[in-house]
Amino acid sequence: MLKHWRFLGPVSAGWLAQVGVNEPDELARLGVIAVYLAVKSGQPKASLNLLWGLEAEVTGCPPALLSSAQKEALKGQVKTALAKGFSKSLRPG
Repeated sequence: MLKHWRFLGPVSAGWLAQVGVNEPDELARLGVIAVYLAVKSGQPKASLNLLWGLEAEVTGCPPALLSSAQKEALKGQVKTALAKGFSKSLRPG
């Protein structure tokens, strides 16, 4: 599973597998925010570093190079998703 992820370690990859995300294209299709919140709902210790890593996987920009503005925008999207009643399930039905 780890071989597919460029910017995530084995713990993060395991968390993604637990929510059914095993490939970068699945992450891109489902969306960084939805996947982050799905993982966070089952793994409360997941930090914002996971969010930065997920964004890095989708954009190809290493987490250390994400700007403060990008990070703030991601945090804002998380807050908005939570305010709208984010569903823990990534799969329809």
